[in-house]
Amino acid sequence: MNPLRILIAVNFTTSSDKAMAFAVQLLHTLDCHIRLIYCYSDFIELEEYAQIKLNAETSAKDVKEVFVNRLMNQEAEVKRLWEATGTTALLTLSSMSVKGEVESMVSYEADTWHPSLVVVGSSVEKNTFTELMESTASDVIDKTQSPVLVVPRNTEIVAEKMNHILFLTNFKSEEYISLHRLIELLPGHGATLHCVRYLHDHPDQWDHMRLEALREYINQTYPNHDIVCETLTGDHHLEALNHYVKEKNMGILALTRRKRKAIFKFLHPDISHKLLHHAQMPVLVFNE
Repeated sequence: MNPLRILIAVNFTTSSDKAMAFAVQLLHTLDCHIRLIYCYSDFIELEEYAQIKLNAETSAKDVKEVFVNRLMNQEAEVKRLWEATGTTALLTLSSMSVKGEVESMVSYEADTWHPSLVVVGSSVEKNTFTELMESTASDVIDKTQSPVLVVPRNTEIVAEKMNHILFLTNFKSEEYISLHRLIELLPGHGATLHCVRYLHDHPDQWDHMRLEALREYINQTYPNHDIVCETLTGDHHLEALNHYVKEKNMGILALTRRKRKAIFKFLHPDISHKLLHHAQMPVLVFNE
């Protein structure tokens, strides 16, 4: 089996460092080829400026050398984090620096290299829907066909929480593709995937039939994985889902998104919008 291709956008800030560390902890049980991509322009963010210690007299050639050296240090850090897990999984590392906007360059590399996952850090204080809309991460999601994992800067890296992933489903046929891609990324033994469908009212016969069809498909297709399928009901879906997240100690929220003229819409927009507006956890987005 070929190693999973993982593309991580880095910019030498605390946000990208957190995203890089989270990805390693999540995927260290799987053989991976991790590629780091740094996108630079004539304008450098202040935090990047401080991190790479540039000054007014730094030449363009010197800047490029700084980028190369920093990327080498980032590769070394990924290797250190990987080995610190004690994993026996194989790791291949590569890196690249390209001039251009993050969303454009990451999208181009993803379309060319076809990674199983693109990882980006989010510098916003909270991973709310509004802030995510305004962040570079949303542009990467919009322009990239590959699944995108957005990791907020304040995310706690706790192995136990990573083993519980909430996949919001609407019983749509296209979500079976997202489910398959998600299972490819699941951590090793001990991981539980929760496929949850929220309903305002108690499930009717049609809801029961679709839930049973999903369970049967999962049992036949993924017999070696721990996957829970269930529905949630209640007058206030946000409260119900937030309670579920806390009760089950969820570490990642996964959903499927439709692309509609760059508008950030999901298959279940009412629930996703309100949940993301309060969520402070990594979000894994699959494009339809």
